Amino acid sequence: KSRASRDRSKRRRRGRSAEQARMPRITPDLVNSSPQFTNPLREREIKLRANKIPAIENLGATQDQFDVIDLSDNEIRKVENFPLMKRVKTILMSNNLVFRVAEDLHESLPNLHTLMLANNNLLNLNDLLPLASVKSLRRLVLLDNNVTKQPNYRLFVIKHLPELLVLDFKKIKPKEREEAEKLFADGGMGEKVEKAKATQEDIVKIKAAIANAKTLEEVNRLEAKLKAGEGLDAAMADDERGFEGFSQCGAFKCFRALLFLDGGGMDAKSTT
Repeated sequence: KSRASRDRSKRRRRGRSAEQARMPRITPDLVNSSPQFTNPLREREIKLRANKIPAIENLGATQDQFDVIDLSDNEIRKVENFPLMKRVKTILMSNNLVFRVAEDLHESLPNLHTLMLANNNLLNLNDLLPLASVKSLRRLVLLDNNVTKQPNYRLFVIKHLPELLVLDFKKIKPKEREEAEKLFADGGMGEKVEKAKATQEDIVKIKAAIANAKTLEEVNRLEAKLKAGEGLDAAMADDERGFEGFSQCGAFKCFRALLFLDGGGMDAKSTT
């Protein structure tokens, strides 16, 4: 039985090895056999598109002889593993599965000017922050990524990539830069929180709820969660030991609104 089990394990390993060997990869042979030409902008371009490539590797085989590398229509998940390529100015990676950008991309591609990442899997605004270190980047396309549906997406990119000139085929206007500076002046994510006016009855309930808090740690933990964007209801669900009165006041959207009420005569000292 033990021998049979070992034989099955060996067969599985051989099967995986054979499958990996059949997977498309960027190899020197693929680089040499791929179309290489001078495009209409008189740039040297290599076309590695539509090869079902799962990862970036072995691009040193290009010997840094190209201005444009086209990796569109593959299955690449991460923008990473580029060798030092000083000549490359444009990377085309639309229609892949990209969900992450390497932190050291600026070191590998110090002169990257244009990056096309349309129709990928970038989800959160923070996923774009590694691009902020690519100071040479002037044109960026992220259309058809879920990240473009995030609140203040365009202003977030404009703020964190100040050298960028064109985003999603639209030239960045001075007015947009001003709006981005104002929105992210505090270094946050730019979410606007509306503070509702509280009635006297609301204020009494809130003071009672704060008085019921067992420790300052509970207050701080709730505030941290709310700053992270989880919302008042989520914070209530997480801590059922106190703050029962908060659930009675649906007019308030964040804990800061509870601590700094207009005309309520209440300050942070109330939490102690």
